Order: sequence, then structure tokens, then C-alpha cells
Amino acid sequence: MIRSRSILLIVLITCLLGACSGGQQAPATAAQAPESDTVVTLLFTNDVESAYDPIPAFWLDDVDMIGGIAEITTLIETLRQSEPNVFLFDSGDIFTGALAKLTEGKLAFELMITMGYDAMAIGNHEFEYGVEIFGWEKNRAPFPVLGANFFYKDTEHPFSQAHTIIERNGFRIGVIGIMGQDAATAIIPSYIAPLDVTLPADAVRKSVAELRDQVDLIVLLTHQGKTAPMQTDAETDPRLQRDIDADIALAGAVEGIDVLFAGHADAGTPEPVVHPETGTLIM
Repeated sequence: MIRSRSILLIVLITCLLGACSGGQQAPATAAQAPESDTVVTLLFTNDVESAYDPIPAFWLDDVDMIGGIAEITTLIETLRQSEPNVFLFDSGDIFTGALAKLTEGKLAFELMITMGYDAMAIGNHEFEYGVEIFGWEKNRAPFPVLGANFFYKDTEHPFSQAHTIIERNGFRIGVIGIMGQDAATAIIPSYIAPLDVTLPADAVRKSVAELRDQVDLIVLLTHQGKTAPMQTDAETDPRLQRDIDADIALAGAVEGIDVLFAGHADAGTPEPVVHPETGTLIM
């Protein structure tokens, strides 16, 4: 079993593009063993949604514009030079917006290729142009596009790769991607009608069993949780904001997940959450 080595995990939240500030964020660190002989740095983004350019920071007093692909790419490259064993993931929703639509998603994937992503999970916005277009575009990517609980309707034939193993400097990470069933309703039904989105826990459990003895670490990329009303007065009601409750429940239902990176949630997690029963680090 490979997991005998000690690991110091450094998790750096590269965050949603629109929320990135100009300075480098301090890492959120989860030390699994103080005497660690291996340091691993995990970076992740989520819900980029074609935020390619900086946006007005109307809620901040010290800066006028924040975010943008150029800024986040600079941050990522800086971290790659300063931190060891860096892996870069995305938890879904890379499509939407005028430029993504104009290129049917090609631009989003081209930028991710240039930025050097290692893997991504499928988000609901990936189906904005239909299953066939997304299915074609995801096959162009040189990194795994993961959705363990996607199947062609009424079959057991998978639509996408369930999991992958990524190795860097002898360190192996198993990566799984899933989308929640609620998130699957946050798109025009006909656009995703050819697919079934099955229960995430069942799919994750199967992938964990496949990966566990082959890797040093398991990372789960999720795109799930309660879908909040958008562009209505109810959107500002904190009781209706997307949260990570579904991710916390999933981390408790499946043992063997070391790190869970959550997408689809608007609120997110300012600080990592460690599940009290399974020890999964949730962000």
C-alpha cells in the first residue's frame, strides 16, 4: 500500500477568478504528519465562468479591479516556482458568457491548457451548448475532464472519465470528479437530457475503492450543493445562498477521501473544514 509515507499538505486556494485580489494568498495548511518527508501543494479554482478579464471591485476600498486570467496565471506560476510538487485542479463551470459561447467552449479549454491544469470536474455550465458540443470539446483537453456519475441515459455506459492518477516526482494523486443532482437541474433540461446524473456517493465510493491502494492521496472535485435563485431579490437572502453542506455530507458518507475541493457553492469556505469523522479536508 503506497500510503505509508508521511505527507505535509499545503493547500492554496487560488479561488474564483472574480474574487482574486492582487496579492498572493497565504496557504491554508493541513499537516497530516509533522515529521513529513513529502510536501505537496494543491491549487484549485472553481466557477470561473469565463471571467477572463478583471472585474470592478465595487465592494472593496483599496482596489478598483480584481481577478482576470492574466493575474491568476501569474499567481499560479509564482506558486509553481516557490512551492514543491504543485498540482492544479478546477471544480467545474468553465463555460458561460459571450466568448465561451462564441467559441463553443474552445477558448475556456485553450486557456486551461495554457495555464497547465492537471484535471477538472464537470460543472452544470459545461452543458450550456448541449451534451454533444461539450462531449467533443472535453476530448480535446490534454488533462482529464472528470465526471464519475455521468452515464448515457438508461445505460451503464459512462459519458466521461470517472477518475485519474497523476504522478509528479514519484508522488501519486488519485483525482475523482462528480456533479450533484441538484446542480444538474441548473441548466436547460433539454441540454443535458441525453445523460443520467447518478448518486454521487455511490460513484465516489467505487472510485475510491479502485484508487486507494495505488496512490498517496485522493482528491475529490465536486460540483454540487443547493442551487440558489439567481438574478432575483431572493439571491441576496443568506438563507438561500449555495453552501457546502452537500460536500460535508458526502465527505462523511465515503471514507478514504483526503481532500475535497467544492465547486458550485457561492459562499465557499474562508477556512478549511475538516470532517470530524473521516478527516477529509474540505474547501
